[in-house]
Amino acid sequence: MQHYQPIQYQNSYPRMFRMFKMFAIVGCALVTVIFYGSCAKDYENIPLGQQQTLELTFDSHDSAGTYALRYLSEVYNDALINGHNRVSKDYLDAATDDALSSSTSLSAVEKLASGAYTSTDLNADDNWVSSYKTIRAATVFIVNIDRVPLIEKLPDGRAARPAYKAEARFLRAFTYFGLIKRYGGVPLMGDKIYELTDDLQLPRNSFKECVDYIVSELDLAADSLRSQKEINSGSYGRITKEAAMALKAKVLLYSASPLFNGGNIDPSNPLTGYTSYDKQRWQLAADAAKAVIDLHYYSLMPDFTSVFTTQNQPIAAGTENIFWRQVGNNQDVEKNNGPIGYTSAGGNGRTSPSQNLVDAFPMQNGLAITADGSNYNANDPYKDRDPRLKATVFIMTSPG
Repeated sequence: MQHYQPIQYQNSYPRMFRMFKMFAIVGCALVTVIFYGSCAKDYENIPLGQQQTLELTFDSHDSAGTYALRYLSEVYNDALINGHNRVSKDYLDAATDDALSSSTSLSAVEKLASGAYTSTDLNADDNWVSSYKTIRAATVFIVNIDRVPLIEKLPDGRAARPAYKAEARFLRAFTYFGLIKRYGGVPLMGDKIYELTDDLQLPRNSFKECVDYIVSELDLAADSLRSQKEINSGSYGRITKEAAMALKAKVLLYSASPLFNGGNIDPSNPLTGYTSYDKQRWQLAADAAKAVIDLHYYSLMPDFTSVFTTQNQPIAAGTENIFWRQVGNNQDVEKNNGPIGYTSAGGNGRTSPSQNLVDAFPMQNGLAITADGSNYNANDPYKDRDPRLKATVFIMTSPG
């Protein structure tokens, strides 16, 4: 039997092997130089954090629209602010006689109620900067999405790209609505994308111009948005045609209200509302609301509690949910506002219902608790009350 002795190179290599190694190293270096020379101009001189350019986000070769739709998701996130405990950790109800704040100091919402809120309270409900950031981002999407060759189709066979553009248009109009509720007339940016080098000292548009612009944008968006009937598990949470119609009705209702329509805080100032009363504004609001009703798609759900605890996916006819933002699966609301010691993590009792709110719930027979024949029993105040009371307020009764 022939045996083979393994070759032991120890500290030296055969000449051929050393030459091969040398050529390999030179070859690798050459490849590296060639690769670096061809790519450094495009990548190496650009910091990693700055490579997410508009050209990449709205890629003219990306038929799936991966980055563009991710960008739209961020616009959603910025525009749809979580409303729970939003202002200085309180519900806005604490600015009314419906609730009380447990803040040890005068909270921002209590300042609103007492007239102590001033222009220096910029950390409470001031959203000027964040709103215009959202408006600019939505406009960037609207202006650039046509560069993306999306091949996606909606369930009805239409191209999906106009629907996505309409979603951004809705979010922009929604943000403008939030601005005019707080500030009156604001600068309208249209589809222009302003840069730092542009003149940003823009005049405010009148309240009327803002309302007319928002309504026209919602009408335009509704023409391209998918219907709520087309929403499925893959498009759950997206803005729908019906949402645009409902927001239009809400905007027109606000503008027709006494706060702006003949009740302008400064009657001669077109920035803070209409300078004269016009009853036709009420008709416009009614017509817009009726257009939603005439869809015969929405109705009150039989169980009030299920409105807040049922995730409709996909949305079925007969729901009363038109548009909402769904937050994570957590207990933040209960922890922030539940009675102290109620949850396993301990409730904070931040915003608590007032007796005024409790007393406002009628009896099951529909009568107010103060009405004759209501059968209200002060010694058993929660008996035979409207079931929405227990679904809204924590009721703690003594044992026995």
